[in-house]
Amino acid sequence: MSEDLPVIFSPHAMIKLAQRGLTRNMVIRTIEHPSHFVSLVERKHVFRRFGSRYLKVVFVRTERAVVVITQYFVKKLP
Repeated sequence: MSEDLPVIFSPHAMIKLAQRGLTRNMVIRTIEHPSHFVSLVERKHVFRRFGSRYLKVVFVRTERAVVVITQYFVKKLP
């Protein structure tokens, strides 16, 4: 999905990675190989199962990069 674009984490996303015990690799894998995808006007929401929960990643895609806004676990898909 990232089409070889670099994945950049916003300052907020970097803070939440540490607070939520997530890794950059988990987020990038979710973006590249989601099990569920929701596209809103500008933001994309992708989901990937990790154990009994789904990692939700919210990002925007620009011409130059995929910019991660935030990421967190959810129990159910939308």
